[in-house]
Amino acid sequence: MVPNTATPAATGDAQPDATRPGNTLGQAQVTASPTGHAATPPTEPSYPEGPISPNSHFFNLQTEADYLLASVVPVLLATLLSIPIQVFTSSINHMLPFKALRQPTAATAEDSLNLPRGSLLAPVISVRFLQRFKDPLPILNVLLGLLATLLVPLSSETIRLEYLPFECHSTVADAEAGATAKPCPIGLRVSGMPTRAAEALLAVIAAVIVLMAFLLWRWRSGLATEPWSIAAMASMLSSSGPELKALMASMPPCADGVCLRSGEVEKTFKGKRFHLGGPDTHNPDNKGQDGHGGGAHYGIHTISLPEAEDTGEVRLTAQDPPRRSSMKPRTSPASPFDMEFFGRILFLVFIGGLLILILYYENSMLHTGFETFMDSQTFGVRILFTGMGSIISIFWDFQFSRVAENQLYQRLTKQPQPAQRSILLSPPSSVFTGLWSYVSTKDVVSANVALAALLAKFTPILLSNIPFRNTVTWKTHEACTWLAVGVLGYMFVVLFASLWVRRAYMPIAPGSIAGCMYYVCDSAMLKDFEGLACVGRKERNRLVGEMDRRFIFGEIVGGAAGERRIGVDYLRLEQRAAGWKPGRF
Repeated sequence: MVPNTATPAATGDAQPDATRPGNTLGQAQVTASPTGHAATPPTEPSYPEGPISPNSHFFNLQTEADYLLASVVPVLLATLLSIPIQVFTSSINHMLPFKALRQPTAATAEDSLNLPRGSLLAPVISVRFLQRFKDPLPILNVLLGLLATLLVPLSSETIRLEYLPFECHSTVADAEAGATAKPCPIGLRVSGMPTRAAEALLAVIAAVIVLMAFLLWRWRSGLATEPWSIAAMASMLSSSGPELKALMASMPPCADGVCLRSGEVEKTFKGKRFHLGGPDTHNPDNKGQDGHGGGAHYGIHTISLPEAEDTGEVRLTAQDPPRRSSMKPRTSPASPFDMEFFGRILFLVFIGGLLILILYYENSMLHTGFETFMDSQTFGVRILFTGMGSIISIFWDFQFSRVAENQLYQRLTKQPQPAQRSILLSPPSSVFTGLWSYVSTKDVVSANVALAALLAKFTPILLSNIPFRNTVTWKTHEACTWLAVGVLGYMFVVLFASLWVRRAYMPIAPGSIAGCMYYVCDSAMLKDFEGLACVGRKERNRLVGEMDRRFIFGEIVGGAAGERRIGVDYLRLEQRAAGWKPGRF
């Protein structure tokens, strides 16, 4: 890192030089003309060593509060605003499959059963919802998240620190005449276009929130309780029509270590639409029913598309359920989580490269193009680093969501769990609730991922203060640099360790309705949950708790044919007596 000894241009405002390591308070050498306006500083300034002498022509800024305000607070406020927006948009994404199921035209599996509750393809999904259902809520949700993300890096350029051109009387002539040295006052100034752009983003964010609030006020989910727990999925499937149960059971059991391809899952639901409600919600002879009733039969029901007859699809009825495929499923060369595995490796390279870049900048003393760019204080340098912090935050949010989806199933593979610690729990929707939950249950791996995701939300603040500029003191730069190195190093260790964590074999990711129902479709526990789809959360939890069952995840025997498959089931008395032990799953 090269101290910036370049002198500022001869302008009306003299800029402080905050890049000198010995200049802990951002002292700057300023000369003034007799008229009181700042003139060009000496070509070769002589920087003092040690304490600043009262007779020196270098003037201390009063405190570091102004520097801290200009360098940290804008990004901090934007980050604090983006956190609740991220939680809000994530909650909307989790409910989109059920919103599609409540559409008057019903929904295909692509928009409902197979729709992941959190996906990087959210913009594509939102456009699809607008085209098929004329529903603007998903696209507004994506827009809100995008605006909040853009606001964070943009906020790093909204405020700058400047010397004020008046009341600066410390010229060389004044010093020789014995005049008292008077520091040049400093002040904060907004940075033109970046500030106007940030104001526009805030105005659009406010308008989008108001519009979404109106749409949400009109939205009726049709759900009695949160839908993503294992118990909620079992309740919904047990109350659904026989067609859906038959479709789920017709998927390959995959008990021999293979994984379901996405094409195989899509083929299972081809030519069908699905709706959430009573069995006669979409019956043209049953006019006036809105689907909010249904009692024991309130669930997800299947409608065969008229085009199915032309494409050779068989119309399903309760008397003609689909037969289980006799063809052995194709062995997938990669599990559903292998793409995430490769993604983690790529991000390890990104974090490692960023660490090397920061350490090089901190310790290098060479005059290179990179040093010139970093010390230029031009527009975009801080945006680049703050943007990289936002990318890190987005990645860890995605990583946390995947860990949250699988964590309950991983817990059930270790030992039988009561309902209160397993099937009644929903995956946490934010890193804050997730961190507390994982710490309280002593889940070390998941807790570290949640902590890394929490720290990632503040990396834009740390990274924004690594490039030098006139609003960053040496002390602030050093603190942010080494905090960033520590946080990135911790993330690197957590991500590297996650590559070696042994996980339960899961032939399909449980991030969709179909994925969750796949693991309970042949389970004996379905009989216990009949009629609970319309029961409130407290009453349902009480009834399930009174069953006094313990649940496991792994290889089970289910269905009329007694076929082995992977799923969730309760521990039977004979298994308890024999002493159940975790299997290879």
